[in-house]
Amino acid sequence: MGDIVYHYTSIEVLKKILTGNKLRFTKMNSLNDKSEYKHGIQLLKNKIIEFEINNNITNGFDTDLLDIFSFPNNLYSISFTKNGDDLAFWNSYYVDKATAVCIGFLKDKVFNNDFIINRCTY
Repeated sequence: MGDIVYHYTSIEVLKKILTGNKLRFTKMNSLNDKSEYKHGIQLLKNKIIEFEINNNITNGFDTDLLDIFSFPNNLYSISFTKNGDDLAFWNSYYVDKATAVCIGFLKDKVFNNDFIINRCTY
């Protein structure tokens, strides 16, 4: 069995996921935690640098320029965890405690190579 990732949400959203057979990502500018956007920009910088190194590009892109621009209308996020029964998540402000559910997904069945999955540690 592959790695399982979990998504905490509401029963209403679970119904939408099951009937629509799709997950919905949130625009970065709609997130209540602005550090997630900054983390995403840092991941983008790291990928640019990695690409330049792997391709022997010596006159690289100035990744600090990314701090000047604002991309939140074009970036999306969705959160998962490896912990399917975490009291901190059950008690979080992300879901209504009366309708909270935790959905497990086989990571390799849901995400293909088009997705970059990174661990975010606070």
